[in-house]
Amino acid sequence: MYIIFKTAVSLFLIASIVLFSDKMTAAALNGLNLWLNTALPSLFPFMVIVSWLSFGSRTSKSLFDGITRRLFGVPSCCMSVFAVSFLAGYPMGAKIISNMLKQKKISADTAEHMLSFCNNPGIVFIISAVSSSMLADRRASFYFIAICVLSSLLTGIAYNIFFPCAEKTIHTVSSVCAKPVGIYEALLSAVKSILAVGGCIIFFSAVSAAVNNVLPFNGIAGAFINGILEFAGGIGALSSCGYPRKSVYPLIAAVLCWGGCSVHLQTLAVLDGAEIDFRKYIISKLFCGSAAYITAYILYDRFFADGRVYAPAFSAAYMAPSLFISSVFLAVVLYLSFREKRR
Repeated sequence: MYIIFKTAVSLFLIASIVLFSDKMTAAALNGLNLWLNTALPSLFPFMVIVSWLSFGSRTSKSLFDGITRRLFGVPSCCMSVFAVSFLAGYPMGAKIISNMLKQKKISADTAEHMLSFCNNPGIVFIISAVSSSMLADRRASFYFIAICVLSSLLTGIAYNIFFPCAEKTIHTVSSVCAKPVGIYEALLSAVKSILAVGGCIIFFSAVSAAVNNVLPFNGIAGAFINGILEFAGGIGALSSCGYPRKSVYPLIAAVLCWGGCSVHLQTLAVLDGAEIDFRKYIISKLFCGSAAYITAYILYDRFFADGRVYAPAFSAAYMAPSLFISSVFLAVVLYLSFREKRR
């Protein structure tokens, strides 16, 4: 079955490249620009820091372990990854989890529980790119961040209910630390990861163009389908489709929490062969996107009762130099806050 699917998709893309070469080339170029101007300056500093940083773990119990294990199925010392995932954005949460698993600091079962709710959109992207630049509504940034955080936490709880952690596995958090990673090795690892991210963005930008060439979807439906494939381009299309904000904002929240097939391929790339059931991760992201849509629609009137639209005060923050500076600052904060304490 997989061979048939792979062959059909390959033939479809080849035919699209031949028949719509101009559109496919333009879409790939847009993906390249998105990677150079957004992903590279905002993600690369975090990738270097995460590769260099050693996240701490312990075998002793904490006061909050009972709460986090009952709710999310993970020890409390692993919850820092949840905060870092929102600081760094996709797919840095997955990279941290993969590093911890390879260093044998967590079990595969704990890694799967963490991955269900600790791989999230970055606050820099939400504030500068989505709210300020695309939507020209800076107050929406708090709205989207709150929805994403709430939906991710609900996903972690739901995942633990449907895929409960085994009692013998839940305590297997090791204090064994691998050999410290040097800055040169961290840079090489970050370069490899950012190139994989760029390839995913360019590829799915072309895939989105191929799908748009054959499917008769226009307006908000076509924009949402683009978001399912490549979330940054889809959010841009949703923001400019001309529909009422109450119809568009919940869809944008759903796309942010779903992440897009491009992000999932990036996640699979940074996991780099880790023993994780990726099907469970896809199920969790589907749940997260659905929860985001429902909560965003319910809470919209509470956030935007007066209906005012704000000016794009931070539109300049979407430029690559500003993104790079802000992400470097957050990466340094990440290092100082979550570095492992040496004895």
